Amino acid sequence: MTTPQTLASIEHGCFDTSALQEELVKALEDDRKYKRTDAMKKRAIHTAANYDEFRNLVACADLKPVKQKELQSFTKTERSNNLGYKKKTRKEYGASLKFSTQEAATDVPPATAVDFCRQWSRYLKSSDAKYRYLRLTSVEKLGTMFKGDLEADLLAEIAKVLLWSMNSTPDDTNSYNPDNTAAFALDTMAALSTTSRFSLILDFLDNNQIEVMRSLFSEIEKVVAKDETLVSKVHATGASYKV
Repeated sequence: MTTPQTLASIEHGCFDTSALQEELVKALEDDRKYKRTDAMKKRAIHTAANYDEFRNLVACADLKPVKQKELQSFTKTERSNNLGYKKKTRKEYGASLKFSTQEAATDVPPATAVDFCRQWSRYLKSSDAKYRYLRLTSVEKLGTMFKGDLEADLLAEIAKVLLWSMNSTPDDTNSYNPDNTAAFALDTMAALSTTSRFSLILDFLDNNQIEVMRSLFSEIEKVVAKDETLVSKVHATGASYKV
C-alpha cells in the first residue's frame, strides 16, 4: 500500500506535481539507460574479443559522440563553470531533500528488474539491507525478473550477500533460522541459474567471485547435511555453477 513516505511527490495526502514530474522523468531515464545497456550487451556479446572489451563496450552504451561544435564551445563555457556549479549544487540539494524519502521504497517488492537494480545499487548499502531486500523480493520473483538477462557482477553480489547471511545473524534475530536461511539461499541460486545464456554469464565471473559461490554452497551443505534431498539439490545446483 502506498504511504506518504513511499514517494517524495506525496506529502500529507497531497500531490506535489513538480516532484511527481521529476520522479517520472528520472524513472523514464533509468529505464532508457537500462534498455540501451541491455541492447549493447546483446551486440557486444557477439563482437567483443574478451571480457575487458565487452565490459568497456557496455560501460559506454549510454555515451554520445562529442560534436566538433561542442569541443569548440568547451573553452568558452569553462570560465563560467564555477558559478554554474554553485547554482546547480543548491538546486540539487533541494532536489535531494525531495528524493530522500524514496529510500522507503526498499520496503516495497520491486516490480521489474530495473526497479530491483535501482534499489540494490542506490539505496541498499549494507549486506543486511540487501539480504532483507532479497527476502522481500522472493525467490519466485527473482527467477522471473532475471529470466531474460542477469549481469555477472550482480549474480556475484547476490551470492556474496547470501554467503554473508550464512555466516552472520541478521539484525532481526527473532526471525533468524539457519535452516530457513540455507533453504532460501539454495532456492535463490537455483532460480537464478535458469537465466538465459547462464553458462556464458559464468564465463564472466572472476576467480574471487567463483570462490564466493563455492564457499556459499559449502556453507549451505553444512546446514542441510541431514536432509539427503536438500544435499542432492545442493550438489545439482552447485554443478550448474561449475563449483
